[in-house]
Amino acid sequence: MQFIHGHTYRFFSVAYPSLALNVYGTNAASTGRNVCLYNKDTDPDDPMQKWKFQEDAGVGKRLHSFVNGNYVLDR
Repeated sequence: MQFIHGHTYRFFSVAYPSLALNVYGTNAASTGRNVCLYNKDTDPDDPMQKWKFQEDAGVGKRLHSFVNGNYVLDR
């Protein structure tokens, strides 16, 4: 799979196909937030389960939280 700059993605667990990568919380991303696996079918349009791929010069490739692009998946 090749990621495309600016596109939004959802990531599903291979071991638990009903779960998606989710920022823990309700419609807000902030410093120190945790990421967890959450039921992907509860809300198919859940912004907490959306990640935007960006390729920035000097920084590299990163996944930004859809609800707040200032926050990235760092681990």
